[in-house]
Amino acid sequence: MKKILCMMCLALLVGCIFDNDEKASSRKKMWWSVEVSGVAQRGFFMEAENNIIYIESLLQPDYTVEDRCQTSSVEGVMGDYTIKATLRDNFVMISTYSQEYVDTIKQRKTKDMNLNVVVDLDQMDTVNLNYLTTLAHELMLHYIRNGSSYEDARLKANAVVLKNFHMSTDLTDFEHYSLYGTGAGDAMLVAISYVIEQYYLKHSHEWGWKNLTIDTLTETFADSNATQVLSSIVDEIISNEALDSIRKALEAVSPTGKVAAFEKYLSPMYVDVPPCDAANQGWKNLFGRGHNSIIMVCSDSVWRRATKDDYGVKDIFNPNIEYGTLVDSRDGRTYKTVEIDGHVMMAENLKYADSAATENLKGQNWCYEDDESNCELFGRLYSWSAVMDFDPVYLDSYLDSFADVQSVWQGICPEGWHVPKDEFNKLPSAKSYASGFMTVETNSSGLSVIPAGYGYKYKGGTYNSSETIEYAEMGETTFLWTSEERRVDYAQAIYLDGKDLEGISENKHNAGYLRCVKDYEPKD
Repeated sequence: MKKILCMMCLALLVGCIFDNDEKASSRKKMWWSVEVSGVAQRGFFMEAENNIIYIESLLQPDYTVEDRCQTSSVEGVMGDYTIKATLRDNFVMISTYSQEYVDTIKQRKTKDMNLNVVVDLDQMDTVNLNYLTTLAHELMLHYIRNGSSYEDARLKANAVVLKNFHMSTDLTDFEHYSLYGTGAGDAMLVAISYVIEQYYLKHSHEWGWKNLTIDTLTETFADSNATQVLSSIVDEIISNEALDSIRKALEAVSPTGKVAAFEKYLSPMYVDVPPCDAANQGWKNLFGRGHNSIIMVCSDSVWRRATKDDYGVKDIFNPNIEYGTLVDSRDGRTYKTVEIDGHVMMAENLKYADSAATENLKGQNWCYEDDESNCELFGRLYSWSAVMDFDPVYLDSYLDSFADVQSVWQGICPEGWHVPKDEFNKLPSAKSYASGFMTVETNSSGLSVIPAGYGYKYKGGTYNSSETIEYAEMGETTFLWTSEERRVDYAQAIYLDGKDLEGISENKHNAGYLRCVKDYEPKD
């Protein structure tokens, strides 16, 4: 059995060359016994069948693998191993072999990636195997064969690996990092190992699947798409707010119950943004693409999702715009206004809430997440009937006199102002309408629309089937009501899509914001 395993091990080694008589004459004739220990760790969540470790001499002058191996097993959660061997050279290759790995969280099988490390036993007898040592080992052999000393080759190869992950090149002691350690190098190993695991899970069943390796000539990933794929994985982890759940999952399987601060080592792998370090604390950047994009902020060396607390009132408006003023005589509130394409519009969402004076507001207006401070900052959310100052019965039926709102309709707007009809549809498309608050937009128009979310009553596949309103997508999008009906239970709304506005049909029961427009004489 041992002989069979050795043959299998040798077959897996890239570049393994059997010795011939000519090479044998250059071998050292001395034999000696060694004992090497450490941990072999592919990842937190991975369990493998027949997980063994083996050691072989790399014989000078060309450092080819000797035609014999000695094996042991990888034990326990930590990945501990101890291997005793009789060798003819202190310069060795240590490798693992297993049939396949299983992701115990997602219950999916993934193709194996054997771990490797090249080591000079005169310099270290405690050696860890991980993804970093595996990516570095072919580079090390390449440099040594071209005249570098072991230590120079090790440091250079490890630095090349770090550069491919856009990491600082000062954490090069790969052979002593552990997934369960507490140092900076351990934390970096956790981050890279987790992302590589996801890389293999994504690609293990795809046509053209290949190992993640670094080309010795270009010193870059052999797979030209690898950098972008790894970057997209990090994007998903961060923008989907998976960091907390990942940390909890890692801590649950850690034998110590603790995991090093890996979070800050994720962002360097996201190639579209700089690393989150001391130089750019508080800096904000867009993560993701299209409708899935969100704002992240660099805080305490970790990218996290930005919240309203990361912004101030000064971020709402464009300082280069000369705003007008609207005073609502009903409650004394003051709003900024802006003129765009001949129309004067509120540059803030309405906050009016006097249900005693305006009875149709009862039960039809809300603050986001029922927090009054959100109303003060973002304005108030209304159902369509509340905006129009109609009885809520019209949430599920057409108006009795639909023609009455074909012109301007005051609704709950202040005197001299009205619920927008089609004014937003006619806005120039070359301007940014999104505020700088919770966005990275320029707000060049001055309209200052904040992605302050919305509310909905939706349960079991139907609207208005829930007694309570739910809130969603704060910091991502929002919508503004218009006066136009679309169907018996739908009305036209204006949706914030990135920096622009677009029309959508929205269920009347849902809760949106209101921007009133100053009355004007319609053009013929």
